[in-house]
Amino acid sequence: MPFCVVLLAFSLENPTAQQPPTRIPLAPEAADLPAGGVTLSGRVVSAADGRVLRGAEVAAANPRVGARSTLTDGDGRFELPGLIPGPWTVTISKAGFVTQQSGQRHPSQPARPFQISGDRDYTVEFALVRGGVVAGTIVDQFGEAVAGAQVDILRSRMVRGRRQLAAVASSDVTDDAGAFRLHSLPAGDYYITASLRAAPSESELSIASRQPTYFPGTPNATEAQRVTLSAGEERSGVIFPIVPPNAVRVSGTVVNAAGMAVEGASVELLNASDFSVAARAFGNFGQTYENGRFTMLNVAPGSYVLSASVARPTGAESAFLPINVGVDEVSGATLVASRGATVTGSIAAIPGSTLPPLTRVTVSARSMRSSEVRTASLERGTAFTLRGLAGPYAIGVDGLPTGWGVASIDLDGSDVADGARDFPAAGQFTARIVLTNRLAEVTGVVSSNREPAPDVDVVIFPDDAGKWTYPSRLVRAAKADASGRFRITGLPPASRYLAIALDYLEQDEYQDTELLDRVRARATAFSVGESENASIELTLVRR
Repeated sequence: MPFCVVLLAFSLENPTAQQPPTRIPLAPEAADLPAGGVTLSGRVVSAADGRVLRGAEVAAANPRVGARSTLTDGDGRFELPGLIPGPWTVTISKAGFVTQQSGQRHPSQPARPFQISGDRDYTVEFALVRGGVVAGTIVDQFGEAVAGAQVDILRSRMVRGRRQLAAVASSDVTDDAGAFRLHSLPAGDYYITASLRAAPSESELSIASRQPTYFPGTPNATEAQRVTLSAGEERSGVIFPIVPPNAVRVSGTVVNAAGMAVEGASVELLNASDFSVAARAFGNFGQTYENGRFTMLNVAPGSYVLSASVARPTGAESAFLPINVGVDEVSGATLVASRGATVTGSIAAIPGSTLPPLTRVTVSARSMRSSEVRTASLERGTAFTLRGLAGPYAIGVDGLPTGWGVASIDLDGSDVADGARDFPAAGQFTARIVLTNRLAEVTGVVSSNREPAPDVDVVIFPDDAGKWTYPSRLVRAAKADASGRFRITGLPPASRYLAIALDYLEQDEYQDTELLDRVRARATAFSVGESENASIELTLVRR
């Protein structure tokens, strides 16, 4: 039987009006399985005009045997023989074009492995999109060109409901004219940083010189300006000065709950803003030394939270201290560790229902400042105790039986089922978690040009922007299946939800309030009551 494989190429015309994925018709080819394994072959072309791309790298990776790679020939063709049956992640790259991986609609999405069976060869064709370019000049405070500066480009992503910056692959070092060129970039919003690389690597000056400056010339990430690229766009003339290194020291002392200075406590510097890059701590490797003292170097201006963790036989202690860093040294900061707050509570069912067996249920507290998760197993069937909470945590329930969800989490008179609660360094709190088996469900289908739209992303969120908290039961995302159908369960009843189907979402992007605000005018409104099943039809919206 003839066999044909289609690997979709993404099309990125601009960040607000994406075009549908390019589908390249392939001539069906099939062959008996050769003795050396399966062969993956095909062509690589330009998505803009279909011309063949010579010298493009084609790599296929399998978790069992590693990676195989080759280059396209003068006709844009490639051949990868000897592939064993199983999942293979295929990556196509060429300078000047956006790197593409199998299963992607957008380069920020994770790759989806291509499944190879053992009885046929495969022929495929990839269409690469021309990449964008950002070019410019880095100068010093006198307007003179800076040679040898490291220039990086960053994109924002959502991490635990907060926007953070992460580097992308493209980077450059300025030449003798201070010029840089960052290429092969997908369409989107970017942030550019520059840093010096002049001093010996072990010196304190080197540490300070690596402090980044953000375009248009600020050491503070919250003051950075975005550079927006459409597909294949070249943005030149980006000029900004490197801010002279400001090696601000932050120093202080950590004491435990008994008031004793602690040597060997872990100290971190956490970003306090909702838009940030990961804070870097230099000096003493983030540990206190004699008399509980610590020193951190190269702290850029901004708002931070000093965090300390103290290990004790009676249980870990922690401390948090907000600080603002300007141009002057911050000294004398004292972090007093404590055992944190304690939450005791129980689980009940809504009136008229009986609790199911809760043998696998745990209650969790997830930190909004780090990846820390504290958990508590149930005692006496429904009781639980969470200890050591200091700072913002979200309370949740894991391992619920099928058909059950959280109706409310009452914490001393306030419902904290959605969002986070900031706990003081010490204190006792009482919680009552109410579960419900009267869950609302939303099902529907997504179409494009009157045809089902497969594998697209659906976001459901309340019309009230004040409820766009993180985490939330009211803001949800789902992936439509191969028939364009989707299903979301466990929504709290509400008189006005909004739903929208987008051609792609970046990782956890549905948590981004900017995205929700941008698409709400094109969303479809609906309502759903307790135990109701709402059915909606959505038309695909291209970004």
